[in-house]
Amino acid sequence: MKALDQSLQQWLERLYARQSFGIKPGLEMTSALLAALGNPQSAFRIIHVAGTNGKGSVCAMLAAVLSASGRRTGLYTSPHLIDFNERIKIDGQQISNEQLALLARELDSAIMTAERQLGYRATFFEVTTAMAFEWFRRTGVEWAVVETGMGGRLDSTNTVVPEISVITSIALDHQAYLGNRIEQIAFEKAGIIKKGIPVVTGGMPASALAVIRMTAAERTARHYHAPAMVKVNVVDGDEQSILPLINIEYAGYRLTCRSPLAGLHQLNNLQTVVMGLEVLAQRGLLAAEPDKWCTALAGVELPARCQMLAAGPPPLWLDGGHNPEAAAGLAATLGRAYPGRPLALVLGMSADKDVEGYLDQLKHMTGFVHATAADNARAINAGALAARVGMTGLPVGAGPLVDALASAVEWAGQNNGVVLVCGSLFLAGDFLRLRQSATKRD
Repeated sequence: MKALDQSLQQWLERLYARQSFGIKPGLEMTSALLAALGNPQSAFRIIHVAGTNGKGSVCAMLAAVLSASGRRTGLYTSPHLIDFNERIKIDGQQISNEQLALLARELDSAIMTAERQLGYRATFFEVTTAMAFEWFRRTGVEWAVVETGMGGRLDSTNTVVPEISVITSIALDHQAYLGNRIEQIAFEKAGIIKKGIPVVTGGMPASALAVIRMTAAERTARHYHAPAMVKVNVVDGDEQSILPLINIEYAGYRLTCRSPLAGLHQLNNLQTVVMGLEVLAQRGLLAAEPDKWCTALAGVELPARCQMLAAGPPPLWLDGGHNPEAAAGLAATLGRAYPGRPLALVLGMSADKDVEGYLDQLKHMTGFVHATAADNARAINAGALAARVGMTGLPVGAGPLVDALASAVEWAGQNNGVVLVCGSLFLAGDFLRLRQSATKRD
């Protein structure tokens, strides 16, 4: 990626400044922005994906299969880890700085029109969503896989009318916006279900599934629950593999392929992806070629999602999950891969996250925690995080990321442990930038 020119850097700084307007759930501003652009979201077919965990993985896998099938495919995700450009991709290639600069200049007029019409300022995510859809239209995208930012019902991306809706999982997260009960969160996620448009769901609590089934019935949207229709199992004898060999059975097909992404929780995501692809095939929108789907899935890469960065010693893993459900997936995966070996956590979390609930899933296999803070306004400072960790009974230290990482590596080396950088996608981005800088110096 080339260095940003000054005008693009200034535009991005103005865009980031819009984060100070906060999160404003609602579709009015995004609809106005898209109208000012001529409704670009109507120019291509869409898969709309919501869920508490697994959205990024499911989106990446769906986009990979669509691209491999010969469709020009856009992918819109959030947040980014290192560069803003990561949010907007076509056939696996992120938008270039030159393309971004061109789009930014021409987007300003639509922003001014929408803000003048409504009398208030557009947020960072509203502008970014409109930008992605406009770029997809300009570049002739045939399909776009679109990830919700938060929730679903009032998320900016819910201005689309998709071919299918996908809800990956439901767990407690973003309670300040989505509610404190699973049923409330499920209601918000179910808001992406459109009248007559099929919806695919992954594994989730029965109470959440009941809300989604009711919403689908009310909107005459056919519901496909992936765990009930797609069987995915790890092949015997391969339980400790980081990328396990798996059997997939559905609709008369039986496939054996390698999981494209690490983590036992990816089995649920694979079920969801396969069910989504099967629904598209049933509707005549995609060729029913499951062997080719497996080939496409094998090439999927997704940083900071249960990612092994170094085999060690000591092994080094990175994960951006930030809620108890994500931590449970990590515990299951690393417990199988490294039975009996303790974890040295480099932990950073945002202030609105359930620190104690997250650690509760990992504390049985954690030997030491090194609290740190991401370079983000939402992050808990290292000292405050260390105090909360200490209340769980785990040994803890605090300090900047570089120091925390060095301390974790030393501890893991002395105790036959595994280093895990975790708790926040913001921290994961800081860590990847740190590695990138070190690589350039070398």
